[in-house]
Amino acid sequence: MQHSRHMIEFSTGFEDPEGWFNLAVSYSETQGLRLYIDGVLTGSSTEEIETPIVSDFATHLHLGKRNDMNGDYLGASFDDFATFYKTFEEDDPSLADTLTGNEAETGVVVTTNHPELDALAPFSGKPDCKVLHDADCARSIYELNDVLSDEAIINGTVYTSVRNRLRYLVDPRNDVPQNDLAYCVDVFEAIVYAPVDYKLNETEAMSELSDLIQITSNMMQPNRSENWKKVNEVSMGTPSLVKTLEDYGIQVSRRLRTKSGHEKLVLSAENIGMQVDSLENSNQHDKYSLPDYSLSNWNETKLHWNDPIEKFTLPKHFFQFTEPGKTSSLVATMYNTLPDMIPEVGTQDVKGLDGKPVKINSRVASLSVDPPLRMDLYNPIRIVFAHIAPVNKSSHEEVACSFWNHSAPNTTNGAWDTRGCEVVSTNETITICHVYHMTSFAIIIKPIFEEEEESDEGNLQWMARILSVFSISFLGVYLFYLVCAKRLRVILHTIHINLCVAVIFALLSLAGSGDIKDAWGDCMLSGCLIHYFNTVIMLWLFIEAFQLFTDLTESLEIQDEDDDEDEPPFQERVKYYILFGWGVPFLNVGVAFGFSPDAYIEQEAGFCWLDNSNFLWCAFVGPLGFFGLCTLYMLYRMLRDIDEQVYREDRTTIFKSSYFGTWTLQIYFLITWGVGLVGIHGLYLYALYLFVLAMSCLGIVTFIVHALLNTEVRLLLGLRNPDKTLTPIEKIHLPPEFDDVRYIKPTCKYFL
Repeated sequence: MQHSRHMIEFSTGFEDPEGWFNLAVSYSETQGLRLYIDGVLTGSSTEEIETPIVSDFATHLHLGKRNDMNGDYLGASFDDFATFYKTFEEDDPSLADTLTGNEAETGVVVTTNHPELDALAPFSGKPDCKVLHDADCARSIYELNDVLSDEAIINGTVYTSVRNRLRYLVDPRNDVPQNDLAYCVDVFEAIVYAPVDYKLNETEAMSELSDLIQITSNMMQPNRSENWKKVNEVSMGTPSLVKTLEDYGIQVSRRLRTKSGHEKLVLSAENIGMQVDSLENSNQHDKYSLPDYSLSNWNETKLHWNDPIEKFTLPKHFFQFTEPGKTSSLVATMYNTLPDMIPEVGTQDVKGLDGKPVKINSRVASLSVDPPLRMDLYNPIRIVFAHIAPVNKSSHEEVACSFWNHSAPNTTNGAWDTRGCEVVSTNETITICHVYHMTSFAIIIKPIFEEEEESDEGNLQWMARILSVFSISFLGVYLFYLVCAKRLRVILHTIHINLCVAVIFALLSLAGSGDIKDAWGDCMLSGCLIHYFNTVIMLWLFIEAFQLFTDLTESLEIQDEDDDEDEPPFQERVKYYILFGWGVPFLNVGVAFGFSPDAYIEQEAGFCWLDNSNFLWCAFVGPLGFFGLCTLYMLYRMLRDIDEQVYREDRTTIFKSSYFGTWTLQIYFLITWGVGLVGIHGLYLYALYLFVLAMSCLGIVTFIVHALLNTEVRLLLGLRNPDKTLTPIEKIHLPPEFDDVRYIKPTCKYFL
């Protein structure tokens, strides 16, 4: 309380009553502070702390909050407020009646009712007063999350109040239901990602970051692990919480750092320890390590965690993979209790024994860098882990270094993955890992399934290689004649050349996908190649249907080598076809990769393909459906316009074979990829076998419909002269002019 020019602080206690009650407070210089509940003296104190003040800056008397700041709201309702201008005397027989409002009306002044006092918030003239009051008085995290729903009046003061209230609500002494834990993540994200337009000094930054670390640590109390596991099954849980905390560590470092970086910051709580470093990238830091447990701020954590040894060691030239020449920030975070409450699920390659959850056998250690890595590292980061439980050698389980994959397919919030992580050495108590990217890492115990898993992947690869050899061989012969035979240099055959080249490269990318994945270290290049060349096939089928449709609508003028008049338009059209057929797929793959650098991941049986998350599958399924349907529509429109006259003018049968071939290849291609997508995403393994079989035979099917069914090409393949077979013969009858005419042998007219 403020008295004259002094701020006086009292401390007293009383038992919290239930329901409505009458509370009276009295102060005098002789009696000090006294508290009355329902007219009975309950607490008192004469011990005071005085702090001088310059002026009386509190211009309003606020009920249920401090006058000098926006904070310490009381979660209660008020009614029948009264002010007394005299000191209460204990021996006054009417004191209880006076305090409870039962005194005689003589001498009582009743003020006019003020409408603003009936509002839900104290009157202050500010629209955000109610929000501040609601934040400080929230009785659950659900109510706290509801406060943040009105973004129009949320400001820095409100976020501070929300953070303070969240810290109280997740205190280990308070019970936090499962539903409230789910809202914890939303509230925490709102606090962390709130816009901040000021530069913090080191003290303020460490205070805010330390506050959030303490809040997160309280959320991760061991007695809340079961509730967290249930939350993780249906919503973004602890993985999102961890990522959000580390993002805030980066934010704080970004605000603190200068050109030369900043001092090492170490902050810790009961269940979390974090070190934030910042240094200049121009210096070549050889084998830079963190956390630095020699710093004094780690002493308490070392004491409670039994001397942790988890440590990251960066490779030389690490910072060249961020933005060379700029100052970088590193955040290393260790989580002591997180293994008990993070989801125990793995990707398709990381599964528990006999369907059981994945076993985590170390603390979770996270590493973040700003600016972020531009690509995966060439030289690995070294991580040391201590095992939670001793590991004995087993024939059915093994130690694996793993990371939390936030974009793992078919999961709510991610899964444990082992790609880009390898075990360097391990014993009963310690494992050393090498990793090539940055996220959260841990040691897991996984079953030994290599032989069974490699069996499917190996079978599919050998099937693709063997059948692709036959397909490419047939297409190679067909391409030789298309390129070398001058009579085949027409626009449809030019389209067939591009189609055959696309099919050959699609088969090569499919057959060599395993080798490309092993050489590259991940699925990025292999997935890009398969995606690109199959999209090219799809577009050249569309182009062929468009050309056939154009030929039919333009009076069936099928081009050949003698039509010199049409040579310039022919070349011009082919130029646009090539630009469209090869350029659009490049843009399509580029957009998918630009949307997510991890767009291509390992799917069923090691197949590299687009990730299911964030609608990345639309990058292939969308064009496949659109251009496939357009192609079929044009072919269907031509079906009713084709008659015998068309086939009579089609001397080389190129129109007939191309029309039938486009129908066949388009339907074959759509069915193949329809089955393939079912198998790739792990629904049915046999579908993946059917896909690889059908896709590897695509070259043979193309050879049959475009080479063997075309009479002109078939004759060339048989080393026969097409002119003799394709030249039409017309029989002419010459009537005799005289009666005694001898027999005249019929003559033939050749149309060359």
